[in-house]
Amino acid sequence: MVTEKSVRLRPVEDTRKESRADRKAFARETVEPRDASELQNEKHLRRKEERREAKSRKPEKEGRRQFVNTERFGGLQRFYEDAASEIRKVQWPDRETTRNLVIVVIALSVVMGVLLGGIDYVLFQLFEALT
Repeated sequence: MVTEKSVRLRPVEDTRKESRADRKAFARETVEPRDASELQNEKHLRRKEERREAKSRKPEKEGRRQFVNTERFGGLQRFYEDAASEIRKVQWPDRETTRNLVIVVIALSVVMGVLLGGIDYVLFQLFEALT
């Protein structure tokens, strides 16, 4: 029989999707190898629990149909909530910092434009002199 000490449990707070390699690595990390009957029993119990959960879910109302499948938009809603949460965490710069950075960007753009324009003019004159 498998005891709690013999099997390392996964942390509950880890919600990322696992790859096949992660699952295989976790399977190799168990302390005691289990025999086929224990695995089959666990599989049976897991399926039984899944059936119980499926029965406990509320069925849709018979006479009324949904025009929009709201389950389909769960990922989009979660994305929106996560994005809004991250935007609230951002530490926005103050007005003076923003003004200074805008001035730096404009100045660098003018300098680069003049520099590239000068190089273009010099090369154009050079090629005109050669032909």
